[in-house]
Amino acid sequence: ADMESDLGIDSIKKAQLFGELGEYFDVQASSDLSLDEFPTLRTVRDYLLANAGGASEPVAETTQGATTAGSLEEFITEYLMQQTGYPRSVIDLDGDFEIDLGIDGLKIAEMLTQLSRQFNLPSLATAAVTTPRMIVEHVSRAEAKGQMAVAPR
Repeated sequence: ADMESDLGIDSIKKAQLFGELGEYFDVQASSDLSLDEFPTLRTVRDYLLANAGGASEPVAETTQGATTAGSLEEFITEYLMQQTGYPRSVIDLDGDFEIDLGIDGLKIAEMLTQLSRQFNLPSLATAAVTTPRMIVEHVSRAEAKGQMAVAPR
């Protein structure tokens, strides 16, 4: 998905995202790079994988048959933090989206649709997903059955 047109990430947010990713993955951007060279999250991911210099591993990275519950949990936690603005301490993977996390039905549907695309899966919204942990379990089962992409899109 295009970060600007599909995901609504403007150039300021994009610059902020790159700064945070650069710190997290210990990547020093060269002065000749332009944010326009990275229209999608996949292009960002590919750049990070090619240039990461630190010991940190990408949160959303998966390799064939190697997605761990821990990496999925971390990815979902980070995703929810970005989508809701909540601090990590508020995100409970076993908490109900509406009751415990206070996320309305429309926002839940939007997030589940984005995550379905991210993991190249049939709609998570039709799977009656009510907690973040259910997303982790759904993605893990789909990978075990060979139903998802090798890496999130």
